[in-house]
Amino acid sequence: MALIRDEALVIRSYKLGEADRIVLLFTKDHGKLRAVAKGSRKAKSRIGGRVEPLNYLNVQLWMGKDLHILSQAETIESNFSLRVDLESIQRAMSILEIVDKLTHDDYPDPVLFDAAIRALRSLANNRSAMYVPAFFLRAMQIEGFRPSVETCRLCGTTDDIVAFDPASAAVTCALHPIGNEISAGALKAMRLVLDGHASQAFAVTDSEDEYQMEGLVISFCEAMIERKLKTVHPLLKH
Repeated sequence: MALIRDEALVIRSYKLGEADRIVLLFTKDHGKLRAVAKGSRKAKSRIGGRVEPLNYLNVQLWMGKDLHILSQAETIESNFSLRVDLESIQRAMSILEIVDKLTHDDYPDPVLFDAAIRALRSLANNRSAMYVPAFFLRAMQIEGFRPSVETCRLCGTTDDIVAFDPASAAVTCALHPIGNEISAGALKAMRLVLDGHASQAFAVTDSEDEYQMEGLVISFCEAMIERKLKTVHPLLKH
């Protein structure tokens, strides 16, 4: 068995037997891995509290064929502030969920890994509704699913854009209003985020446009990955 060291984000964990856990890790250089954390449910375990979802770790693993052995875990960031209330937990867990849906076992995705770490740090410092949809757009863009938000997909005009169609990942104009309504503010925010100006989007977008953008981006993500995201829908009940 080969020994590796890597940075890892804990996505989730499961009970195994009486004392162990199986931990799903998104690692920076080795992709998504499943590892057994032996004895992690025992009261005196040195790593038990470190293998909870949202923890950012330095890990050491013995690599097996399908299931690996987590032999060491050191906390880089616990993201404790993201666990203080239900809404914060839901937003943070939605970041883990989209990462899980977009990544593959044993396939490195360091750009997405770094983006996820930055998103959790940003969310810990600011409770804006923008952080989740901004990360979702960035994650989808990294994986090759950038929506078209500049011109109407049916006629090519840049004027009077009034709708966003999640299924086609594109906007439409007042003459061809296919999709869900999109305000000028939400449209501007999406464009800014996709062009790498998320901080500017956070500064100029009001709460109503933030929530509209959130709903549109979630619908877009679900259409592209062809499955529902379980953690995000409570966030839409503003």
